[in-house]
This record gives sequence, structure tokens and C-alpha cells, in this order.
Amino acid sequence: MINVEKEQFLLGLKNQAMCTTYAVKFKNTYTKYIENEAKSRQDFIYECGISEDEFLARYGEDWEVRWFYLGEDIIYFYNEMGWNFNKLAASKKLLYSGEHEVWYKNYVIQDIWEHLLREQDCEYLCWGVFNFISVLQETEEQNKLKSELQKLMNELYQYTIDESEMNEGALSKYIKENKGIECTFGHIEIDIKNNRLGQGGNGIVFSGVLVESEVAVKFLVNYTKKKLDRFKAEYINVNMVREKMCNTVNYLHYETLKVGSAEVPFIVMKKYNASLKKQRDDMDHDVRWEDLLKLFKSLCKAIKSLEENSIIHRDLKPENILVDENGNYILTDFGIAHFESERYPIKGLTKKNDRMANWEFSAPEQVAGGKITFATDIYALGQILYWFCFGTINRGTGGKHLQEIFDEEKATVLDKIIYKSISNEAGDRYQSIAEIEEEFDCVQKKNVSVYADMHLFSKAIRSIFPEAYKVPFVTDNKAYIRDLISRINETKFNRELWYTTGLANEEFREIRCLENGNYLLCNREIMIDEIWALINDSCYNDILILKVSNPAYYVVDGSGCSAIAIINDEIIEPLEKIASGFYRFSDGHVESVSDLTVEERYTYKAMDDDKYIVIGVQDHCSIIQENDDVIRKIQEFDELNQERMRSLQKQISKHKTYEVQLGI
Repeated sequence: MINVEKEQFLLGLKNQAMCTTYAVKFKNTYTKYIENEAKSRQDFIYECGISEDEFLARYGEDWEVRWFYLGEDIIYFYNEMGWNFNKLAASKKLLYSGEHEVWYKNYVIQDIWEHLLREQDCEYLCWGVFNFISVLQETEEQNKLKSELQKLMNELYQYTIDESEMNEGALSKYIKENKGIECTFGHIEIDIKNNRLGQGGNGIVFSGVLVESEVAVKFLVNYTKKKLDRFKAEYINVNMVREKMCNTVNYLHYETLKVGSAEVPFIVMKKYNASLKKQRDDMDHDVRWEDLLKLFKSLCKAIKSLEENSIIHRDLKPENILVDENGNYILTDFGIAHFESERYPIKGLTKKNDRMANWEFSAPEQVAGGKITFATDIYALGQILYWFCFGTINRGTGGKHLQEIFDEEKATVLDKIIYKSISNEAGDRYQSIAEIEEEFDCVQKKNVSVYADMHLFSKAIRSIFPEAYKVPFVTDNKAYIRDLISRINETKFNRELWYTTGLANEEFREIRCLENGNYLLCNREIMIDEIWALINDSCYNDILILKVSNPAYYVVDGSGCSAIAIINDEIIEPLEKIASGFYRFSDGHVESVSDLTVEERYTYKAMDDDKYIVIGVQDHCSIIQENDDVIRKIQEFDELNQERMRSLQKQISKHKTYEVQLGI
């Protein structure tokens, strides 16, 4: 892509007076393009026999991309023209493409031409069209518009557009003919066909060989003065603090290559094995905890050194993280970084509210053109870690959690770090890497995410009742019931579990399996007749219900009683026998109950209305007090069914704890 400054453009015109005539021709060409799109759309709708709404639902996104979508290139256009891109960004909603699994803003051709059509300065308009041609995308429709505009521009301009720009093709031809390039230290051998490593908004990168050592060479093509200044800043400013930086790219040399009459700046840097994106794409196994931990610590170390040197990277993404020969992760591409301190010789090239980075890993304030801070890079860190684990970014609610794939204790803490880092509001995030490190190193109960136990609970149920995933499931199979209770008991939750009947609730650590086939829950002996379960991805509204009945009264010395005390694991007495705090043994001696091993058991035989017990973890919707009335009403049903379970889940989801709403 090329953007030319106005003075440079005017000098290249055959005759500036021709701008008046060609301004009209350019406007007419654009108007004709819009009319052709409208006609093509109507013809397509007619041929398919569908409505306008059906067309939009089925074909709208693809159609818009082919005819109008410009993507991020519009940012550079707006910057060169001196237009207010932040205002445009603020007017656009963030959209999601299910086909490509990315978030984006729909920047289109019309966002440029609504300005150009109103423009009265014909020279300015022609300059705008010259730059507009370079941002059109490689689609069949946009190529036709480009061809027509370029034909007119070549009539107006002294040189054809292809001749006026040092494009990638010209550079590639030069490298191919010379089998590389010359630099101060000798010939860099480059295989143009096989050595291309990548391309970004500020350059194109090839691998090469310099004196038997592998290097990477980044060329700047199609540049303006502003882009050249940024390119120089990337090399000079980063090298100024090279010794103080950690895990950042090693820039070796800066030079300019002469290609005909054009000058092509290039940077020679160390060649790295791969990018994080390629490493992740090539990974032939699930992400391991040690993989994630290494990435987390390496990126924290690198970003912390940026903070300490007053640098905001602003374009952190998997493609800009390299992997060295030791598996260390290295930050690269500082082309749009903001250098805050006065210590840097080249500064002020990017403003803190400039928006020029990638969309997927950009913080909301970047998308909206807002103020950029260290918290902006922290947002990208959180998204990169999430992407590394799950293969996609997370915007909004309903995301996955590390506890789903890792059993390590610190997975809970790192999960919280990720979710706080990707908060929409910059003020809600960590403000520095130091805060993240402190959080990670302090594994305390109070720092456990409310979702941590929810995911453990969900996993425990799904491991025994896979049928309960998204579908209400019931079983009266005694073996299945015992397996589930055992699995819940052996799961290492961070906090106590809870039960509720809608009338009473209490926390507990386990449901004991008794020798007689019954169960003991908070000293209450129950018989579990059925278990109902319904598990979803959201976790906070999972439901586990025990349908219970109460055992008959205990019989002690021929008399029935509803409560007993088992003393020293062998003596059974009515509970009132120890009510005084002391107990007399059969040989006549008395001991304090506090010195004895005593287990109390109760049967609620007289409370058969209490037949459903809901089990959950702290902050589960089914457990919280706000839903007691909903849970109490299910006690009225003799039987549950799938419809009632779905209705119950819908009702309890209306009330959530504050922590669940925050997603922490």
C-alpha cells in the first residue's frame, strides 16, 4: 500500500489545472460503481428468489466484503489525509464474523467517499483518489473500480502508478536478480521464492544468510515520511535500551538499499525459529500446563521491561511473538510502539490515542481510538494467553476457563488474571505487570475465582453423567448414584459445598456413603432415590438435585427415635443421652462428651415434604438466597421432568451473585 503526501502528488501531475476536469470524472466513476452494486444486488436477489432480509442474512457479510470492505488499511489513509479516524472508529459497532472467527469494525469505501464527494478543492480530491486506489482490496469488484480509477489517474499523472511506487514486486525482482542484497557487512543471500517470512503494516520480511549466519531482513516498501520515521524509531529507540530489555528482538543493523531511483530502508535482525502463531498451529498435542506457564512468565518478563523503559508496544499478537532456539518467547515489531520517555531520540511519532494495531488482540480503547496506557498491552497479554489455550480470543461473556483443561492449583489464579486482564474498562484491569506477578505469586483462598469450583463441580458430574451435558438427565441406578457421590467427595474443591431445600441450607465437605446403602449429609441420614442433573458451559446455573426419602426411625433398646449418637464408633444411644455434655458408660463411670468421639445422626421421617435437596458450590445460582423461593416451589412436585428442569434453570439464572456477574 502507498500513501503519497499532497505536495509530492502535485509535483507529479502533468498539469495541475487538469484536476478540475478529473475531479468530476473520479466522482462519476465512484457513483457508477455504487449504482452497479445496487443493480447487481437486485439482480442477484431476483435470480435467487429471496427477500432482501434473506439476502442480508445469507449473503450480506460476504457481499459487503467483496464490494466495499477496506479493513485496517483505511487507518493509514485517514492518517495521511489528516482526517479524524477516532471519530469514525467511535461511530462503528464492533461486529463478529462467525465464518472467520474474528471481531472487526466494518470500515468501507463509503467512509472515504462521503468526504471526497463533498470536497470542493479539486487538487485535494485528486490527491485523495490517488491514495484511495492503494487501499482498495483484492476482490473482483474492487479491482474493477481500481482499474477504472487508475486509468484516469494515469491520464492525469506524469508516471503510471505502478512506476511511481517502489512496490513489493520491484523489490522482489531486484532481490531475485541479485540473489539477495548488499549491506555494509557483505552480501545477504536471499531465496526470494522460499525465504519470505511475513508481512505487516510497516514492512516485508525475508530470511537470508550473511557470512554463513542466518538473519532476517525487514524491508520498508511503499512508505511515506511518517512510515519511514516509525521504521527508524523501531530500530533506533529499541536499540537505545537494548541492554535493559528482556525477551525482545535483537536488531543488528539499519541501512538503505538503492533500487533504481528508489531507496528501500531495511533492518537486519536475528533470525528466530518461528512465531508463536506458527508454533501453536504446528503443535501436535493439547496445550500443557508447563507450556502455558512458560509463555506467561516469558511475556510478563518482556512486557515488564517495556513498562520500565516507558514503551507501550500497542501491537502484541501471536505473529509478533517469536520463538528462539531455546524456546524463549521474544517480542518483535515495534513499528507502532509509543515511546513515552524523553530519553528516545525519535519520539512523538504515534499519539497515545492513535489506533493502528490488529483488531483481534486490541483493547476496546484502541478500537474506539481512546487513551492508550500500559493496561492496553496487558489486555493483549490476557487475550494471547486465552488464545494459546483455546485457539480463539474471548470478547464478552460465556468464555472458557483454565480449570476445564488444567488440574493445577494455580490454574485458578491464572484464569482470574486472564479475565481481569481482558476487562473492557482499562481501569478494571491490572495497571502493571508487577500487579499480575503479585497476584500470581499469592495463591490464597480469597483470590480463588468464583468459577473455579463451578468448573470442578461441572467436571465431576460430567465424568459420571455425561448425558447431563445440556440435557436434563435423571437416574435411579444405585451404582451410578454412588459413583457420583464418591466423585464429588474426592474432588478437591477450594471451598465447602452447599445444599439447599429452599427452606434450609448449609455448607458441607462431603456426603458420606453408609454401610447400609444410605447417605449422611450434615448428620442427616437420607436415602437417594434419584438424581437429576443439568450441566451447561456457563457453569453458574448448573443444577444437581437429589430426590430423597427419609429412613425409618432409629430403634434403640426397643424404642424409636429420630436422632442418635454413635459414641466411640460402637455405642448407639438416643441423642438426649448426651445432651448434658456428659455420658455414663455401662460400667458406671462418666466422661465428658468433648473427650469422646461422637457422631450424630438424624432421620427426618416426620418431614417427608422435604424431598428435593439441591447441591452446589458457593455462588451457584441454585444455592443463593435470592432463589430460595424458586427451589422451595419444586418441593410441591411429586416428580421432576425435563421441562421442569429447564424451567428451573431459566428461573434461577435471573439471579446471580455480584461476583458471577463480574466474571471473576
